[in-house]
Amino acid sequence: MQFPRFGLVVSFAAMFVCLSAAGAGADVFNLRLLSNHAPDLTDLESFCASATSRWATNDEKAAALAHWFGVMGNQSDPPCDWIPVEPILHFNNFMNANCAYWTALYAAVGEGGLGWVGRHYEVGDHTVPELEYDGGRHYLDNTYKFFPVKCDGRTILGITEMDEAAGPCAKGPEGRYHWLCYHTPQAITRDRDGYAPGKAGQAELIGDDTTRIRGWLTGSWLPRDAAGRAYFAQTLDEAWVKRHWNEWNTQGCHSIYRYRLGLRSGESYTRYWQPLGTTSDYYYPNGQGKDPNSYLKDRGRSNGRWIFTPDLKRDAAFESARNTARSSQLPVHPARAGEEAEVVFKVQSANITTGAIVEAHLYRRSEKDAVDIEASCDAGHSWFPVWEARGTGELHVKQNISDALCGTHQAGDLRVVLNYLVRVRMKASQSPSDAALKAITVTTVTQCNRQALPRLDLGTNCITVDYDPRMQYETLSVRPLLKNDLYRRYAVDSANIGSSQRQGTLPVVFADSTTDEAHVTFQLDAPRPVLRFRMGGSIWLSGRAESNYVRYEYRLRGPGGQWNPWQTAGAFDFEHTRDNYHQRRNQNKYLEVPVSQADVTSVQFRYVFRTRHTSKYHRTGASLLRMELDYQAPDTTFRPIEVTYNWTEYYEPLPEDESGGTVRSHTERISRLPHRYRIHVGGHVRPHVNWVRINLEGSSPEPVTLGYSDGKDVGSRDAIPPVRYTWGRLLSLNKPYTVSVSPRKGAFRVEGDEQELTDGYIKEPQSSGTTDTGLAHWPRGVDTLEVTVDLGEVRNVGGGRVDGYIMWGGVRFPNSVEIRTSADGRTFTNRGRDHYKSARYAHNGWPANWPLHPRHDAPESGRFPDFGLKANYVFVPFEKPVRARYVKFLIQARPGSGFQLTEVNVWDSLKAVPWTPRLAHDPRKF
Repeated sequence: MQFPRFGLVVSFAAMFVCLSAAGAGADVFNLRLLSNHAPDLTDLESFCASATSRWATNDEKAAALAHWFGVMGNQSDPPCDWIPVEPILHFNNFMNANCAYWTALYAAVGEGGLGWVGRHYEVGDHTVPELEYDGGRHYLDNTYKFFPVKCDGRTILGITEMDEAAGPCAKGPEGRYHWLCYHTPQAITRDRDGYAPGKAGQAELIGDDTTRIRGWLTGSWLPRDAAGRAYFAQTLDEAWVKRHWNEWNTQGCHSIYRYRLGLRSGESYTRYWQPLGTTSDYYYPNGQGKDPNSYLKDRGRSNGRWIFTPDLKRDAAFESARNTARSSQLPVHPARAGEEAEVVFKVQSANITTGAIVEAHLYRRSEKDAVDIEASCDAGHSWFPVWEARGTGELHVKQNISDALCGTHQAGDLRVVLNYLVRVRMKASQSPSDAALKAITVTTVTQCNRQALPRLDLGTNCITVDYDPRMQYETLSVRPLLKNDLYRRYAVDSANIGSSQRQGTLPVVFADSTTDEAHVTFQLDAPRPVLRFRMGGSIWLSGRAESNYVRYEYRLRGPGGQWNPWQTAGAFDFEHTRDNYHQRRNQNKYLEVPVSQADVTSVQFRYVFRTRHTSKYHRTGASLLRMELDYQAPDTTFRPIEVTYNWTEYYEPLPEDESGGTVRSHTERISRLPHRYRIHVGGHVRPHVNWVRINLEGSSPEPVTLGYSDGKDVGSRDAIPPVRYTWGRLLSLNKPYTVSVSPRKGAFRVEGDEQELTDGYIKEPQSSGTTDTGLAHWPRGVDTLEVTVDLGEVRNVGGGRVDGYIMWGGVRFPNSVEIRTSADGRTFTNRGRDHYKSARYAHNGWPANWPLHPRHDAPESGRFPDFGLKANYVFVPFEKPVRARYVKFLIQARPGSGFQLTEVNVWDSLKAVPWTPRLAHDPRKF
C-alpha cells in the first residue's frame, strides 16, 4: 500500500492526539551552559553584556569586543551564501570569515548590542569597519587583529586620525601609520613596530624605539603584483573617507536569532572540540564548497551530536500525533484500520545541522499495510521521503538524510537548518496492529565553532547552568532561501516578486513592478497554542523615489480553521526609518507580536514591497527574512539535568605528540536552576577538552558517574593565573649578540647579519609546508642555544622575551627559556626561567593589554608544547631590575624538535600584572 502524496501545506492544527497511557517526564527549554573562559553567546544582548559590561569606558568595551572577535574567528573564505551576517548565529557555528564579514559583524554587534553606529569602508580590496561612539569614529580590524590607539594606550583612533600627529607613538615612517593589507595574516607583529620582509619590491614597515606603532601590524610578505595585496600609505583625510565609505550598507544584521538549547527525555547533546568527520555531513561549506578546516590556518570547525531516542510511551515525545494508539506490544500504531495515522518528531539542533541519520524499528504485516518515513526542513511546509515501505515483518531502517535535509553546494540550495521534523505515517489494512512504529532514533550532526564552546582550563573552572523560567516554551523558526526563485519552495503566496540569482549585498527578493505592490507570504503551523511570533529581516529601501516602502503584515488562524483579517505589524519607508548618521538603504527591522487570542495554531507572514525605481541598486526588497513562533510546550515540570565534561590532562615528561595523557571526566547533577559549580583540572600544560554533554537525568547515551571519574579532586594546584605583561624601554634594539650554535645556513634574512634577532622586525615565514627560510632556524639536534646580547654599557635590566614561530618539519616552540646577566661578560647570574606554560597566557602587545588569544587552530602543528599556536613568545620577568651589560638567553629545545626565532628582547623593566577578561557571568566567588 502506498500513501498519496500530501499537498505542500500540512497544518499541525488539523492533528489531534489520540494516545493513552502517557509516560512521565518533562522537558527544559532555552538553557545556558557557560564557563568562565568564554562569553555568553545565547543572544546579542547576552554577548555584549557578558563581554563588555564590566569594562567602564566605551574604548575598553570596544577593545573587549576586539579580543573576543579575535578569539572566535580567523580571516578566511567565509561560509557560502552567508551575507547578511547574523552575529550570534555566526559566532556559535563558524570561525571562518573574510574582511567584509568581519566588518558586517562589527557593525551588527555595535549597533544591535551597544547602540553604536557601524560604518563600512573599502580600502583597496580590503573591507574595514569603524564604530561611532562618544562623538567619534573608531577603527577595529579583525582581519589583522588590529586597532590603532593614541599614546595613552587606551583611546582607539578612527581611520583619518591615524594620519594625524597624535603623539610620537602613533607615528610610523614618514610620520604616519602604515599597514599591509593582505587577507591571510598568519603571524602577529606585537609591541615592536617593525614589519620588514627586506626584499626588493615588497612593502616595508619600519620604526625605532621612540616611534612605536601602537597596534597590531600583520600580514604576509607578498610581491606587489600578488592577488589580495594592498600597501596602503595614502593620506587618510575626510576626502578619502567620502570616497571609500559604503554609506548604504554594512552587510550585518543584528537579528532576533537566539541560540536555543533545549532538552527532552531521551535526548542528549554532545559538543566536541575536534571534528567528527571530513565528509559533507560534518560541515557547512565555505564559498568554494570546501570544508572550512581545509585551510590549515583555520581548523576552527568542530562538531556536535544530538541523539534523540524518544520514549514512545510519552505524549510529550511527539511534536504531534494523529489517529494513533498504543498497546502492550506495539508502542505506536493506527487507532483504526483503513485510516492513515501519523506521528511527528521535532529536532531543535541549537547549532547548524550538517547531517542526520534516521534509524527506526517498524512493523508491517503484509504488502497491503503501509509504513513510511518522511522529513521536513521547512517547519512542515513540505516533506521529502526518507524511507518507503519495503518488505514485511520486523523492519529495521537506517537512512542518511543529510543532503536532502541540508541541501548541497553543488545544487545551490544550502540551507540554514536549526530545526526539522521527522514524520512516520502508518496505515493498516485489516487490524490496527498490522502497521506500527516500535522504536526510532534520530542522530543529528551539527557544526560548532570550537573557539566559542564553554571550555576548561588549568585550575578552577566556574560552570554556570541557567535558564529563564519565563521562556519554557518551544520555538519553530524558518529562514527561507530567497535566491534564484528558491523562496517559492517556502512561500504559500506571492505576487510581483523578483529574485536575484545569488545571495549577496543587494535585495535578493524585491518588487518586480513599479506600478503595483509586491508581496510574498509564508506560513508556520504549531501543534499547540501560539504565544507570540516574530518576523522581519534585512530590508532595502531607497530615497531615490517617493512612495517606496516595506510593510509587514500577518494573520492568525484559530481552532475553527478560519483566518482572521490581515493586520499590519509595521511599515517602513526611507525618510522615517533611516538613522541620523547615514543615508542607509539597508536596514534591520524585526517585530515581535504577542498573541492574545486563544488556541491560535497558525500564522501567516506577509512582506509587502513597493518601489518606484527600476535600478537594482535602488530596489525595495529584502536580503534575509526570518520568522519564528513560540508555542506552548507539552510539559515543563523541571527534571534534573546532567552535565558531563571530558578532557585529557598531560604531565611531564610530555609525550612527543598528543598520544597518552590522562583522560578524566566530571558529571554534575543539577536539581534546580540557576546552578553554579567548579571543575578542577590538573596538568603541566593546558588540557585538551574533548567534549561536553548535556542531557536530562537518565537520558545519557552511556552510563555516567557523578563527580570526577577517578574520584579525585585535584584542586587548583596546577593553575597558572592569567597575566598581562607591561614593559619599559627596549634596550636590545640593534644591539650585537653572539650565538653558541650557528643557525641553519640561509636562515637569516641577510647572510651574516649579526642583528637579525635584535633588529626590531617581527617576521613570519615566507614559505608554506616546509621549514621557513625567513627566520633564524635551528634544526633538531640543538639541545640548548645560548644567545648573548651586548647592551654596550651597564644598564638597568628588568627582564626579557623570546619570540618564536613554528611551521612544519619538526619545528616547535622552545621548551624553556632561562636568562642570566653579567656586568663583565665573564660571571653570569641566573635571573629567572620560564617555560611553555607561560606562552598560554602571555601578553600579546595589544594597546589594551589583553593576554594571548587561546587559539588551538592548527592541529597539524598541535604537538607539545605549542598546541597548535603558530606564533608565540616566552617572557622572563626579573624579581627586580639588576645592573648588567650582557644578557644571556639559554633557549632549550623540545626533545627531537628544532625551533625558529625572530627576536630576543631585553627591557629596562618587565612586569606581570594579574588579568581577567571580566566576563559578567564569571562567578569567581560562589
